Amino acid sequence: MVIALQRSEIELSLRLGRATLARYIAAYGEYNNTFNSHTKGRFGEVAVHKAFSALGADCLPLYLDPTRDSDCDIVVQSAPFKRLEVKTWSEMHWEALGRCVTPAQAKRISRKADAIIWCSAPLPILNRESDLDKVETLSVTLRAYSLPADLLAAPLLYTGEAGMRKVQNYQIDENALLPIGEALRIA
Repeated sequence: MVIALQRSEIELSLRLGRATLARYIAAYGEYNNTFNSHTKGRFGEVAVHKAFSALGADCLPLYLDPTRDSDCDIVVQSAPFKRLEVKTWSEMHWEALGRCVTPAQAKRISRKADAIIWCSAPLPILNRESDLDKVETLSVTLRAYSLPADLLAAPLLYTGEAGMRKVQNYQIDENALLPIGEALRIA
């Protein structure tokens, strides 16, 4: 399922990415604290929220408050999985790095979410907000979903492409992903 984000939604994602980068710029993490890493995930969150809103769902978009990042990203009371965590990669990194979550993240996700929605978007490496100045719409693909137990059952691998620091992650095989349509419905 592809969700088209309009310019105002792109700008919202950029603002949210900037806010979380400012909050964590000095913190050490398994992944680099960059504008790119903090912003990419926001596109997926906005897209999933938009998809459920289009279905008429009443959503609580916790991702809009950067101080609530210890909570799930979105709560949808009328969905089969109420507490959703959204993970997003660029299309160019989906095969090698998509569906990767560190053990510490996986443990937190298993406590705060009922399902993980996996997304991708055709994005370059984002160094600054102006990298998207001429982009009026952005297509985000809601690829699939998984349950937290599926994530914890995935193999632990050292992932990273050439020139990248290798990070130990759970990585769910694409063939083990569940169809997005099962998660994107309301009662």
